[in-house]
Amino acid sequence: MEAELLQTTFISLNGMATAILLITEFIKNKLSIKGTLTIVVSYLVALIISIIGFVLRIGMFEYIEWYYIIIYSVSATLMANGLATWGIIKELLTILKLKTPKN
Repeated sequence: MEAELLQTTFISLNGMATAILLITEFIKNKLSIKGTLTIVVSYLVALIISIIGFVLRIGMFEYIEWYYIIIYSVSATLMANGLATWGIIKELLTILKLKTPKN
């Protein structure tokens, strides 16, 4: 079960966005966070997930450079908060000529 959860989280930006939502909601409920602070917490969660994926070389973080941690965490946070869709993120990464992870 844990291996499947790790694989699902790190295989795509959608998986990462889902994990961000779940973890952020848990933190939000435990600490009674509201408003803009929720977005900040979700970005920090995304950054931590990205760092873990990069250090362990799991999924989409397996063959990337360190700065993709920031790019993928911002992308997943935008998706998790409903500010962007996968199509927008994919086009942006393509325009910037950066590696595009799976959907």
